[in-house]
Amino acid sequence: METVLFKTRSGSHLYGTNTPESDEDFIEVYLKEPEWYIGLTAVDDPKGKMTVSDDVDTTRFEFRHFLRLCLAYNPNVVEVLQSPDIVEQSEAAAILHANRHRFISKRSIKALVGYCVRMRADVEEHWRTGKQGTKRKALIEQFGYDTKAASHAWRLACTAAHLSEVGVHIVDLRKYPLRQEIIMDIRNGVYEKEDIMYHIQQNIDIADRHIGNLPDEPDREWVNQFCIETLRRHIAK
Repeated sequence: METVLFKTRSGSHLYGTNTPESDEDFIEVYLKEPEWYIGLTAVDDPKGKMTVSDDVDTTRFEFRHFLRLCLAYNPNVVEVLQSPDIVEQSEAAAILHANRHRFISKRSIKALVGYCVRMRADVEEHWRTGKQGTKRKALIEQFGYDTKAASHAWRLACTAAHLSEVGVHIVDLRKYPLRQEIIMDIRNGVYEKEDIMYHIQQNIDIADRHIGNLPDEPDREWVNQFCIETLRRHIAK
């Protein structure tokens, strides 16, 4: 039987940028049954899988796979370590959240900027991707560009800049009402696309200038030992 380590909000409800139309998103991290870790069952760790029910999306990650994504600083995953809205939490999850700083490094900035650049490309060259759903196409028709992609790109650029300057990963924008307001204004098409692109690049430049403030690598040794001890306790039950 699987054991849930923690479950937390993600996406716009985590950032504080949700609207009445926003779906609820959750990330759940779990341990598979003990036999899976010591037998022949597992060939590869299962990847994240999403379940959708009544406008609630839950993406589930196996524990080791989740840690690997956090070490790679996947922005859509590692940000939940900063979540103030944890629905379920085990003792192991509390330890993990208390040590979330161990995942921060120069690689974090490169990952955040990389995702930002990809989102920015969706804004500048949306006609090339062919990925837009009905809602995104409606935004492009209304404002002339994908304002949702632009808001994500701006948020990621600001996150990278702040993280490189002071070593803090901002997730909950309710603590930063000006940033929260700007993102909502971008989403609502208040700004010209060129102005947004300019400020995105400014924040990327700030992140690049201050990246030397961060360690070269995340603390893989601590993460590995945490993984081992968590699995030992799980198997011993």
